[in-house]
Amino acid sequence: MTLRFYFVVTISIFNFACTQAPTKTYESQPVYRHGGKANTDKVGSIDPIEIKPETIVLDARPPFIYSLSHIPGSVNLGWQEFTETNLKRKGILVKDLFSKTRRLARLGIGLESSVVVIGDGKSGKGDEARLAWTLRYLGIKNVEFVGKDYFDQARWVNDRVKTPPKESAPMWKPSFDTSLLVSKEEVKKFLVKSRDLKPKDSSKVVEGEIGAEKMTRSRLKIIDCRDSKEYLSDGLNFSPDVDIVNIEWTEFIDDQGRPDPKIVNKLRNIGIGTGGRIIVLSQSGIESSVVVMTLLKLGIGEVGHVAGGIDEITGRF
Repeated sequence: MTLRFYFVVTISIFNFACTQAPTKTYESQPVYRHGGKANTDKVGSIDPIEIKPETIVLDARPPFIYSLSHIPGSVNLGWQEFTETNLKRKGILVKDLFSKTRRLARLGIGLESSVVVIGDGKSGKGDEARLAWTLRYLGIKNVEFVGKDYFDQARWVNDRVKTPPKESAPMWKPSFDTSLLVSKEEVKKFLVKSRDLKPKDSSKVVEGEIGAEKMTRSRLKIIDCRDSKEYLSDGLNFSPDVDIVNIEWTEFIDDQGRPDPKIVNKLRNIGIGTGGRIIVLSQSGIESSVVVMTLLKLGIGEVGHVAGGIDEITGRF
């Protein structure tokens, strides 16, 4: 009788335990400063990134990669959540961005929040900068983007370690920074139909053979940030009134995925950054976000890009 009683009690306890939700193990979020590889002398006027408890950290890497290792307390969020789901229209922003700000508010993000977006830097495609650009366009001004290698990853965790979620922020409406978004119509005004016009040789731009004297302050500047092979084989035909140069997007960030101030002198040597509107182009509007956010950080000109890139301009959907 006694043996049977203990057996029944044991089975009951086991069944009760199985019906309960697993206990979450929370780890407090430490203060992260730049990792040992970061060189503040190299970044010059760019302040080091410091992640404090109040900082919102977004990780724009793919969900599986994020699950393996990430900063405690960070949230996995992709720029794709803010764009149309049609894969043929990559980069096009959804019309109802107010619903997206409600999602951000639930993550604790408001217009005055300090946000750091982490990605793969030069080894990626600019996902972190595209998400940072989206937040900046929505009106969140204090946004940084950076590659994962900027940080010491020894204290990063996987998905088995949970951290307390941030408190929700009050609901807010977008305060659009319209200067950051260029319509395809704005670019099309400067296109010509003649196939006789060839894009400038990107090698000349790199070597500085296109001098600043040929780029006046009043002329529109366009930076095509695709690689030179893609640029030369599939260039848009712009009016001679437009100054267009080809500088690959990876030249705008350093090896740790931060804006590289060395690009400033290179741009000024070819007449960019001395005034006037700057439009940045990439194939689908992702890599161009790196250039836009870098120029904003370095205080160069009024800059924007086409959200859907050259594909949106040409209608190649």
